[in-house]
Amino acid sequence: MSSLNSKRNRKRGFTVVELVVALAVILIVSATAIGLVNTQNTIYLRTMQTTEATNMAENAIECFRFAGKNDESFEDLFEKTGYDLQPETVDGATVYTVESNGMEVTITINGSTLDFLAVDGEKEILRKSYTR
Repeated sequence: MSSLNSKRNRKRGFTVVELVVALAVILIVSATAIGLVNTQNTIYLRTMQTTEATNMAENAIECFRFAGKNDESFEDLFEKTGYDLQPETVDGATVYTVESNGMEVTITINGSTLDFLAVDGEKEILRKSYTR
């Protein structure tokens, strides 16, 4: 009968310590995975913004180069690329602002020079200049 009691006393299952250790391991792995996903999202956003800013800058330069030909202005040409321009005059220069994909783009035309600046918050994404 003693062998029967010893079998009953050997309950199967996990101890509290084993469960706590397993939970700690799961938390550490989860925290690492979340950190990696956040880092990848940040890199993806920055890459997407840089690509869009580069394309927008190249479009702006091309529109600036061809403005005046065929009686089309820079604004008319650039708005055909799908961006809504908000022009204003500052110190004799025409300044256009465009907000897209979490970044603010400023295109400044002063005579024969176009300056392009894309920023995300206070971080500069892209700066280009073109002179005819």
